[in-house]
Amino acid sequence: DMGSWRGIFFFLVPFGVVAILLTYLSKHKPAPKAAERRRTVDYGGAALFMILTLAMTLFLDQKTAALSGPGPKTILALVMVGLTWAFWAHEVKTGSPMVDPYFFKVRFFAYSALALLAVCITQGLAMFLMPFYLQGVLGLSASFMGILFLVPSILTLVISPASGHMNDRIGPRTPLLVGILCLMAAFLVGANLKTTSHWVVPTILLGLLGIGSAFFNVPVQAAMIVSLPKERWGSVAGIINTIFGLGHLLGISFSALLLTVAYQHYSGSPGATPQPSDLLPFTLSVNVTHWGGMTMLVLSLWAVLKSGKVETKRSAEAGKGSLKNMKAT
Repeated sequence: DMGSWRGIFFFLVPFGVVAILLTYLSKHKPAPKAAERRRTVDYGGAALFMILTLAMTLFLDQKTAALSGPGPKTILALVMVGLTWAFWAHEVKTGSPMVDPYFFKVRFFAYSALALLAVCITQGLAMFLMPFYLQGVLGLSASFMGILFLVPSILTLVISPASGHMNDRIGPRTPLLVGILCLMAAFLVGANLKTTSHWVVPTILLGLLGIGSAFFNVPVQAAMIVSLPKERWGSVAGIINTIFGLGHLLGISFSALLLTVAYQHYSGSPGATPQPSDLLPFTLSVNVTHWGGMTMLVLSLWAVLKSGKVETKRSAEAGKGSLKNMKAT
């Protein structure tokens, strides 16, 4: 409200400079072992993954579909299948894979990764939709919206330590389920938003998102890491960050797809682009999109229930040998 939106990016520069200084001043860790130094960067896998992600985004993007037509869309789908096969085949064969396929032979890790991906998709979906609804439908100012978006951040900041403590005391299952249930409650609120809703209603939605994210993200990351050998924790952290980025990217594409299809139905205008100024059709489309996100949360809930118990002792002793055995097999 006080200046150009470009100022946001300049505002972030001082924080980046401070981060660089802190990284430089941090204590140096011991030099890596000889076996670790021999590990190479999987440039081929990274390139295939980037192309695959781009293809997935274009496949879900409605503007691309409108410009290209059904024929190229089919070709793009086939390209996605081919890239997925090529990426997985490359990761299986390479010595230092970007995403180690053998990680997913560990039951807890595999199902937790699926649950995390589904939750990240819903988080990307919700955060993409809310600004359009708050500003376009409810008419809130950008400054007031910024205050509302502090709610999930503050709640996540406050609750995350408690979530971590709960994870240490009783294991990840309970906080994971609490987190998913809170996220489901948030999407239930989103599925019932109206053109006349008070700003408190979407604030409750944002608050539930913050609480759910705190209870879910902390234990799922910790449990995924300790479910594998300690010497691979760095690789696991990289996979977790990849899931976060991919999930939020797909969440934006998925929400845009659902919002567009629903808006074209409710507005009665095939090929129309969602317009927040068209209050009722747009709000109904927002409701439908939240129901679509709810299906992702059901998938996440199923994955958590199927994951079983995390075997934390694997990371210290038995894990190293078991991972080698899996690779040998």
